[in-house]
Amino acid sequence: TRILHPIHYSINPTKKHNSITKQSINLTMGRSLKINVVSARDLRNADADEGGESDPFVVVCFDNKVSQSLARTDVATDTSNPEWNQEFEVDVSKHIKEIVAETGDEPKMLTFCVYDGDVDAAEPLGVAGFKFDELVKNGKYEGELEVFQGTGYVTVA
Repeated sequence: TRILHPIHYSINPTKKHNSITKQSINLTMGRSLKINVVSARDLRNADADEGGESDPFVVVCFDNKVSQSLARTDVATDTSNPEWNQEFEVDVSKHIKEIVAETGDEPKMLTFCVYDGDVDAAEPLGVAGFKFDELVKNGKYEGELEVFQGTGYVTVA
């Protein structure tokens, strides 16, 4: 099922594709968001021309607004198959108010922007996400999200 640009939503955590795996996402009624970013696999190698591998990290944000990030993983060094196992709990009320003030509407997507974290600059490896209102409606999200503008899948549970 396709949803808003250029994000793909699918539920299949065992699918063998490039992915960021096992991200737990839960939303409590007070708009507190729990996110667990565990790992990724088969990400695009942005450093192949330099003889190395990517140094990936993930920025979690609404509607691809990285400047208003909710959470950021550490950089995993020299790997296309990073393991972060990082948990975050974020009060998203402030972020939602800022987006409403800026756009006149609540956020549409919860996005996972994947970057190669080189010393000189972070290079985008792709973005994945899902409709935020599904998280609000269900209180939890589980599934595998295709990474667009790059390669891979993001798995959330």
